Amino acid sequence: MLINIAIEQMLSDSEPELGGAVQLMGVIRILLDPENMLTEKTDFLNLFYKYSIQTLVAPLLSNTVGDTPQNENYQTAQLLGLVLEILSFCVEHHSYHIKSYIIQKDLLKRILVLMKSNHTSLYLAPLDC
Repeated sequence: MLINIAIEQMLSDSEPELGGAVQLMGVIRILLDPENMLTEKTDFLNLFYKYSIQTLVAPLLSNTVGDTPQNENYQTAQLLGLVLEILSFCVEHHSYHIKSYIIQKDLLKRILVLMKSNHTSLYLAPLDC
């Protein structure tokens, strides 16, 4: 799926300021916006939550294994901030699908670990979710 490619490119942006990742985040949000979907919204969202979201949350899951964030460098913090922005968008627009995923994967616990980050933008991000 095109969205998988966009997610993978966003997560692999090597630019220190993540300029390309920020632009790709905007593209991903447009693709995930139910108002922009011409076909069956439920079918697309089912595919996204079955095949794509795990790629999106992989950096979050790998960085929040313990009680504190594993990697505290600036680029990782920026990337996790982008992931949280997309997840916040999903909470606002896909309430049923994202709710099920958050409960299944215990994602809220992982997001709350980020509140212990040294990066202000990252430890405030869960409050936006």
